[in-house]
Amino acid sequence: MTVAPASPSSQVRQAWVTGARGFVGSHLAPALRAAGWKVATAQVRHGQTPNPPPKAGDVVFHLAAVAHRHAAAGEHQAANCDLALDVYRSAAKAKARAFVFVSTSKVLGDASDTPLDVASPRRPVGAYARSKAVAEQRLLAARREAGLPLAIIRPPLVYGPGAKGNLRSLLRALARGVPLPLALARGQRSFVSIRNLVAALAAIGEEPERCDGVWHVADGEPNDCASLCRRLGSHLGRPARLLPVPPALCVAALSLVPLAAGHARSLVASTFGPLLLDDSAFRRDFHFSPPQTLDAGLAELAHWYRDGQADLVG
Repeated sequence: MTVAPASPSSQVRQAWVTGARGFVGSHLAPALRAAGWKVATAQVRHGQTPNPPPKAGDVVFHLAAVAHRHAAAGEHQAANCDLALDVYRSAAKAKARAFVFVSTSKVLGDASDTPLDVASPRRPVGAYARSKAVAEQRLLAARREAGLPLAIIRPPLVYGPGAKGNLRSLLRALARGVPLPLALARGQRSFVSIRNLVAALAAIGEEPERCDGVWHVADGEPNDCASLCRRLGSHLGRPARLLPVPPALCVAALSLVPLAAGHARSLVASTFGPLLLDDSAFRRDFHFSPPQTLDAGLAELAHWYRDGQADLVG
């Protein structure tokens, strides 16, 4: 993956990245290095000094987070909110240049009939989204006290090589030809490829003087989950087998599954319902145009899975 190189007239950029072993971080850190940045990756834990600590002039990219639904009680709060405040204060004390916090569109809810901009009210559902919403509020308050420029980025579902969780499960099911109850999942939703997200984060780092605010980042090509499955199936060489199951029946079925019972409605809402993000402010403020189309991103994801996960297909 490549990002635009720094201007020849500019000083060498310094990036300090947490969560570099995660999905986004494992793409961002090497992309910045390839573009000429000096990149330090840090191990961070709530209540402990970062290793290594941030330095003066660093653009801090805070990606470390806990996203899985079944984390222990309080783990989301500690990892996603308390740790973010720790890192922000460390960066401010070190006189870092800017702080970039990757949040999530989930702070705005699972579905919406109208496009959501950054002024839309927070309506988080679930411990992960709630912890990110609280982190946003506390970081904005800390920004007023400490003065370190703060960018909060809210991506929707991020897809691309290395994807895990529900997205990898979906790829596995499509590759195996498993029938899926998603033919009626036609709500238009925003997505963002990992390449586009990394390019957006790099664009912020190149203009840290603009790094103060909340922005949405997306592909700009909304899609629905049924169409997404069909396009992925086509790229996998296995046409998607989708069944027209009503959302209410999906909720009822998921409610019988122990690991899904507590969030069945949320899962169905985020699959069947619409959720469009207005990312026009980011495009305008950073003169940004996503470098990868939705279909190219889906093709890259499918080819990565097909070529690297063949042993799971059978």
